[in-house]
Amino acid sequence: MDVTSLQVDLDRELILLEGQWLSRGDLAGLLQQRLQGQDHRVAGLALAIEQLDRAVKAAETLTVRLPAELCQRLRELGAQRALPVGGVIREAVLAYLVGHALERID
Repeated sequence: MDVTSLQVDLDRELILLEGQWLSRGDLAGLLQQRLQGQDHRVAGLALAIEQLDRAVKAAETLTVRLPAELCQRLRELGAQRALPVGGVIREAVLAYLVGHALERID
């Protein structure tokens, strides 16, 4: 189980582990099941919990006021891409920052 850089869904506070999106509670339940079953291979689960906690605690909340039409377009795009609005906005900001950095290189 490679947990060095797992994908985190900040909106739902989930981490992608072995193809499944899991919450802190899910991870704690799996950890408990393994220990009760005398399966002591729990380091990966513990690291996933730590990584999820660090990512959520390090995230900052930014409040932005947008026109209703723009919000609706964000919701529609999110629905099309199976992303929450926050995920769409994070991708858009990242694309903007990368584009800006590339402009500075040229």
